[in-house]
Amino acid sequence: MDRIKSVFKNKDKNILISYITAGDPNAEKTFYFVLGMEAAGADIVEIGFPYKDSPADGNVIQKAVTRALNNDMDVEKCFELIKKLRNHTEIPLVGLIYYNQIFCYGEKLFLEMCDKVGLDGLVIPDMPIEDKKKWLEKYEFNVKLIPMIAPTSYDRIDDILKVGDGFVYCVSNKGVTGTKKTFDPMLNKIVNKIKKISDIPVAIGFGISDKETANKMWNIGDAVIIGSAIVNCIEEGIVDSSELQRVSAFIGNLKL
Repeated sequence: MDRIKSVFKNKDKNILISYITAGDPNAEKTFYFVLGMEAAGADIVEIGFPYKDSPADGNVIQKAVTRALNNDMDVEKCFELIKKLRNHTEIPLVGLIYYNQIFCYGEKLFLEMCDKVGLDGLVIPDMPIEDKKKWLEKYEFNVKLIPMIAPTSYDRIDDILKVGDGFVYCVSNKGVTGTKKTFDPMLNKIVNKIKKISDIPVAIGFGISDKETANKMWNIGDAVIIGSAIVNCIEEGIVDSSELQRVSAFIGNLKL
């Protein structure tokens, strides 16, 4: 079953992709965060595999990564978490991971594990499209390679889409993740070009932090990706163990 395709086929607006870092503050709570986000209205969940040298992450997510790594979260434990989740939910699960983690784990084994545990998609920010082409020629796998397109990628959109599937992760700003109020002036042009040459849905991420900015991006693309604002809810709730309530309330307010 193509879970990602089903989401975009069966819903015509306001699709929300929510991000959390696996193991922040621990694996057990991450499990309940995913189920709670689904109950609150999230349509797809992106799970970050914690990595200490993550160049695309801003300060909020970097702190979440540190908390997860301090709790000994690694690639194997991420797979265990995803497998456990798949036994309880059919929500599409997308992994965000850096190539060095995959290389150290072993490419073939990593892709086999993605299939085994039921991971639907992969976002690999630092993997060039040339290497993705080699994967498609070398391995057999079902997980979708989610393409990322940034404001600096405009001239390569055609090539990027040839090795992408599921949805396009459209980066709304140059730089790292975080909460922002302004977006790159190239954003509309990028989305329009994608839609002219492909029917793959467009999800916009980086900087979307509240209902106002989410509504703006929903009017441009097919979905929004929210990460730092959700991770911030977790950080704020750690002191009194109110993380789940804060995350659920935040997502529920977005989907009202």
